[in-house]
Amino acid sequence: MNGNGKTADYGLLAEFIESHFDDNTDRLLFSKSRWKDIDMDLAVSTILGHRKLRYKVPSWYRNPQLVFPSSLSVEQCSSEFTAESRVETIRSMLGTDLSSLKIADLTGGLGVDSYVFSRHFGQVLYNEMNRGLADAVSHNFGALGCSNISVTCAKTGPAAPISPSVLLSQSAPDVIYLDPARRASDGKKVFRIEECQPDILQMKDELLRISRLVVVKLSPMADIGIVAGALGPHCRRIDVVSSANECKEIVAFLDREHEGECSICAKCSGKAEFIFTKSEEDRAVAVLPDTGLADSVSKSGTPECKDLFLLEPDKALLKAGAFKLPCSRFGLTVLDRSTHCYIASGNTADTAHNGDSADVTVLQNLFRVFRIIRIFPLDRQGLQEAGREFPMADVTARNIPLGSAELQRRLKVRPSDRYHIFGLKVSFCTRADDSAHPAPRSGNYLFITERL
Repeated sequence: MNGNGKTADYGLLAEFIESHFDDNTDRLLFSKSRWKDIDMDLAVSTILGHRKLRYKVPSWYRNPQLVFPSSLSVEQCSSEFTAESRVETIRSMLGTDLSSLKIADLTGGLGVDSYVFSRHFGQVLYNEMNRGLADAVSHNFGALGCSNISVTCAKTGPAAPISPSVLLSQSAPDVIYLDPARRASDGKKVFRIEECQPDILQMKDELLRISRLVVVKLSPMADIGIVAGALGPHCRRIDVVSSANECKEIVAFLDREHEGECSICAKCSGKAEFIFTKSEEDRAVAVLPDTGLADSVSKSGTPECKDLFLLEPDKALLKAGAFKLPCSRFGLTVLDRSTHCYIASGNTADTAHNGDSADVTVLQNLFRVFRIIRIFPLDRQGLQEAGREFPMADVTARNIPLGSAELQRRLKVRPSDRYHIFGLKVSFCTRADDSAHPAPRSGNYLFITERL
């Protein structure tokens, strides 16, 4: 059914979309009286949806057979990349071939998750409480050839007409997946897990009685510590997933056979994973710079800097809360406990904590790596010298009283594909027996770097 309550002629609609895909959609709406056999609202919504999904769901892009009646469902849907990431974790946790297993997606939405699940699982149950969206997605699954997906339309959850136990009584899924709506009744975005709909905290015990594994997609703004505590001892793992160095989502994996501390996995833009527990991070020691770096600062970038690298963590690593552990795992130095940028020497990139080779390429999978060229104190003279010597550079400010835009304005530099200037707070470790090389306790500095 279309938005006007009429049965959509998907074949005629597909022809129209293919012919007018690149047209101005405002003009299409304005002149919709010319095409009385076309549901123009649905056609325009679909065209705009395709444009938004070009990079998010590339395998769907410009397939004229697909329809997208809801702009909100397009906005909130998963990407193929993040959906595949969830499948990887599920496979590693269950340790088996997924082709013989069943998965139920209780909050179907646009169907991207169910579509990706269908590539790997034997059977997929897609459930969506909005009838119009469920009908459109059912049509899309048919157009995509997804023969192993069954579609239901039911409102399930706490105080809902149909409980998960009843809805899933016939399918007996091995895995249950939910992506709770992160909007309140007034349309405002919410981030706390108990504010999302349906309320996972009220459902989790019932869901775990049905399936061993329950997977919950959460907002990238969610607090990982609070989420882990709220979900309880069956929370086995929390993934923090980034794409192109942007944190996209947090996913919690509940396993009824697990009790204890959960692991946190930073999935860094599809390049590498960094897995740890909160207790490991709590026990780790933040290794601060010693007087050697202070000497390099005082000499403003003399050859002492030539074998130093600045490492900026991927957004997933930052969101996951791995701040001190990189020091011990990779032999790095953190500039300040709140700056979250690291220093590596030319030798640091040769060994990791377990003795395995950890060359620059490995570090680049978890960090953006820059070669340090010069270091200036962040004062009037340092700003003038840095701006004069490097008039073209990108700029980042972190843990200093200036924002990145203001620092760029004061440096009077233009963007560059080669150089990057970081304005950072640095805290030096001091030793009582190091009176020959006294180091400042902390200060703000400009790091002139070159991209590797």
